[in-house]
Amino acid sequence: MKKLLSVVLALLMLAVMLPVTAMAEDTNYCTIEGITEADGTTLKHFDTLTAAAKAWRESKGIATTGGNMGGHPENLTSVDSISWVISGSVGTGDGTGVVGTSGSLLSGGYIYPSIAINNVYIRGVNNAELKNEIGSDYALSAAAKTVEYDGITFPEYVSFNTEAENVTFKNCTFKGGLKVMQAINVTVDNCKFEGDGSKDFAFFAQSVPANSMKAVQFKNNTVSSFMRGINVQAGTSATVSITGNTITNLTGYTKNDQTYGAAIQLTTGREFIITNNKIDVNTGNAFRFYSGLDADVTISDNIIKAPYLVWNQAELLNEKITSQDNKLTITNPNKAATSDGALEDATVIKAAPTQIVIITPTCLLYTSDAAD
Repeated sequence: MKKLLSVVLALLMLAVMLPVTAMAEDTNYCTIEGITEADGTTLKHFDTLTAAAKAWRESKGIATTGGNMGGHPENLTSVDSISWVISGSVGTGDGTGVVGTSGSLLSGGYIYPSIAINNVYIRGVNNAELKNEIGSDYALSAAAKTVEYDGITFPEYVSFNTEAENVTFKNCTFKGGLKVMQAINVTVDNCKFEGDGSKDFAFFAQSVPANSMKAVQFKNNTVSSFMRGINVQAGTSATVSITGNTITNLTGYTKNDQTYGAAIQLTTGREFIITNNKIDVNTGNAFRFYSGLDADVTISDNIIKAPYLVWNQAELLNEKITSQDNKLTITNPNKAATSDGALEDATVIKAAPTQIVIITPTCLLYTSDAAD
């Protein structure tokens, strides 16, 4: 009797544990809006983006095989939204049946004639990670009016190279860096850029076509262990805001046996606002004004520690630079690190007052500005 009871208890324990085990193993998957299990409500789990996107295409009547892959019903002219959830570690798959001569997995792949896709949302849960198994560096782009990535880790370099009116990356982690092109308005918010010292720019915004990028916001991010920090080459009418970021431990870019680089490079834009950032680097410049830059630049309330403050390669006039209340610790003041070695640079970026003195008994208050 005792032996039978022991067997029954063991079976009961196994029965209880099996669902828990199954649930624990089912953490690496993706779902896509509208594709459900047989019950019609539970979103179906897919192992790869390719499998999910192919199922979505089939539900819309979009061809996934043959010479006319991408063809679709004439009445399919637009899609309001494509919503993804990425759970755990998920790969792209090989793109078969989804990506033809072009097309992005996350926005449905190759579709011809093209249709308007208004919104693409990619949300991560359970330490979400997207792995690029296709190989092209733009495999994780998405073409739509509005594209938003939230809570995704990207272990490889990411190139966002598809048309979008608005693209936002928030709460994401980039191990190989991020480059954004073909977007009009770009926002990167509360993201981590964690390099290994061998990758170049952590973040590069480049207007393609030229002057199409109108606004860039890079805010509340941390950047560490890249060669160089961020570079913004937006449109000549663009407003660029770089605020609340921490940039540390840059390794520098080496050319002509010279190591140089910058935490923040300003290449093209109409107005740059750089405030409340913390820059602490052991190589290169805090700022580089790239050749040809013609912009109004505001630099204020930053805490900056660097070997060199600025390389004003553009020879931007001091009248174009508004600066105040920066806390500066610069090893080589009035010099710049360049590919030809250290050069003189008299660009003015003002520091915070060096001291506040209270004189008693009359309690007069005066301040003394740091040297420019």
